Amino acid sequence: SELVEERWDGVVPTDASSVTVTLAAQIMFISPAFGASSGGEIISVRGANFVFSTQARCRFGQTLTLATWIDNRTLLCTTPPHAPSSQVAFAIATNGVDWTSDSITFTYVMHPRIRSIRPNTGVTHGGTDVVITGDSFGPRTSSMYCHFGEAPPVLSVFVTERTIRCKSPSAAQGLVAVHVSSDGIPRQFHDSQSALFSSFTFYAAPHVFGLSPSGGTVRGGAAVVITGAGFRDSSTLCCRFGDTITRAEWKSSIQVLCISPMVRDASSIQISVSNNGADFSEEDVEFTTWPTA
Repeated sequence: SELVEERWDGVVPTDASSVTVTLAAQIMFISPAFGASSGGEIISVRGANFVFSTQARCRFGQTLTLATWIDNRTLLCTTPPHAPSSQVAFAIATNGVDWTSDSITFTYVMHPRIRSIRPNTGVTHGGTDVVITGDSFGPRTSSMYCHFGEAPPVLSVFVTERTIRCKSPSAAQGLVAVHVSSDGIPRQFHDSQSALFSSFTFYAAPHVFGLSPSGGTVRGGAAVVITGAGFRDSSTLCCRFGDTITRAEWKSSIQVLCISPMVRDASSIQISVSNNGADFSEEDVEFTTWPTA
């Protein structure tokens, strides 16, 4: 048979008929490039010349794990446990022997911990701007995912290493667990791991139908009763008069009381209601102001 001189390891075999010729595998990047010290997270390896083989392996420092072949440009690896706050060299070998040397590293951090979620409630159709504060959210260049119950993961926006923002997904009414991951893979936690997750309540959006009285002076101070549906008894219940937000007093699921704010000029103002201070009713009602006598 014809001798093939180009081998990925640079060696010309003496018996070319018994050798499978492949190009050298190369890693372009891995994503995410960091993960929890507890391991068990999935990272995607992107590169070139990835040959399918049951011997393919990933190497994190000195620890080997199985590699899952997706195509000739993609492999998946599961991270092994490792001490936190450390960086290890990462490589792959499609034959389990010959390792790449692309200067790729993987950083181990503590598992992301959630300290607070604001707001911790939102509408069932989703879209609530949620601010999550905690620890070990990774570097600015990383991608973190927010998990709300069984809904698909939501890609977050990095603010600081202790703060990220997420848009809540759509979900059925009720309380769900929330956690953060670097790989977008949902996880289950025990009650003893409460520092690793928090909770979020989905509710039906509020609606407004009418108000009484329908107006007041520019000086403000009018007690306005707003009727509607879906009002929740919460500390974040509020009314919005134009661009001004005021606290609301809950009367029932169909009625709230708000005090009109002071305004500069006589005009018609649109009023809407929010249960969490973020998601306001899609409908609004009109409140008219007039000059003081």
